[in-house]
Amino acid sequence: MQLAGRAKQVTIFVGHPPGESGGTPYLRILDRLKAEGAAGATAFRAVAAFGARAHVHTARLADVAPDLPVMIVWIDTAERVARILPHIRALVAEGLIAVADVDVELYTTAVRDLPPAATVGEVMTRSVVTVQPDTPIVELIRDLVQRPFRAVPVIDAERRVVGIVTNGDLVRRGGLPVRLELLQTFETPALHDQLARLVAPHRLVGEIMTHPVVTVSPDLDVRHAAELMIKRRLKRLPVVDAEGRLVGIVSRVDLLKTVTTPATAPMPEEPQPAHVTGATPVRSIMTTTVPTLPADAPLPQVVNAVASTRLNRAVVVDAERRVLGIVTDAELVERLTPQARPGVLTVLMERIPFVHGSQEAEEAVRHTTGTRARDLMQTDVVTAREDEPVRDVLAAMLDKNKKLVPIVDEAGRLTGMVDRADLLRVLAEG
Repeated sequence: MQLAGRAKQVTIFVGHPPGESGGTPYLRILDRLKAEGAAGATAFRAVAAFGARAHVHTARLADVAPDLPVMIVWIDTAERVARILPHIRALVAEGLIAVADVDVELYTTAVRDLPPAATVGEVMTRSVVTVQPDTPIVELIRDLVQRPFRAVPVIDAERRVVGIVTNGDLVRRGGLPVRLELLQTFETPALHDQLARLVAPHRLVGEIMTHPVVTVSPDLDVRHAAELMIKRRLKRLPVVDAEGRLVGIVSRVDLLKTVTTPATAPMPEEPQPAHVTGATPVRSIMTTTVPTLPADAPLPQVVNAVASTRLNRAVVVDAERRVLGIVTDAELVERLTPQARPGVLTVLMERIPFVHGSQEAEEAVRHTTGTRARDLMQTDVVTAREDEPVRDVLAAMLDKNKKLVPIVDEAGRLTGMVDRADLLRVLAEG
């Protein structure tokens, strides 16, 4: 939910019809709301009530009165209410549901540091798609662009991890196959040369994978996993058993989910046009559903927004939707990992006028102590206009090594974005 603004309040009065079995109705409703990603709900027991049966039921405060109704108050975004409410209606055998517009003046929760007691094995993804060193790159690309994840571990016949392939490997050195007609329309010399080097048929995963691979044990606590990611600048870590066999994979977002429960529905994949050339305006391939944050969004809202999208990023905008920066999962993991924070002396020195350190040190202080989106965002952002040709936008992405390019209109207002997955969809053979 946004910090403030319009929202929906759903009030549910639910009874316990005589003879009904299967558990307490209000608990079933709360469980379903939580499972569906609702922002939160609270149940209240009535002390006196009457309804269609015209009987007045009362209870002393010390009594337990199972026949009295329970009121559940649920406040959420209009989109989530519309999505979840049909599931809740099916659970109300006897009662009342009312929906009203409300103005949310403040919505905030605390975000704690990564929990030291949680282990990688508790938060990792266990079902992992893998490839082998002799897997053709063409086969990997065709599979990768259809999936939400952006990295694939490479294993041997005994499931020991021997490498990993990411989108970056494919774009930078992967022998990425491209449509010939697309390549021929890319007249920018530097980009043409770069894409031409990617055309190499019959190449195998083993030729382009990153190796050796940094791995972790499922027994490692999440704080140490985060510290390792920060020091090695890694986004994800394969998880292996004592024999080095793959048992899962843990990402930065997996770590963030230990301190928040993302309540935003996954970003929909938007259909791509049937034919794209280098001269095609980038609006044709951009995604129009962009996760955004105001500059003063508090830390809990920032974590929730970033952890709720496949991009693991959110664009920070002003009141006119002009792009101010981008927050990624990397900054948030730094912020929530105690070992990454600078010492008190460093912080004080950075805050004293005329005694500033390097730009990198100042940024580290800002990212590891910040409480708002403006403190956590990266400001080195490459943007593009809607009418710019695809070839120029892709050239900027490759040249600046950017994973996401916000797309803006003539007035500089955010209208969409292009990420590395869009790049692969355009370039990969169908």
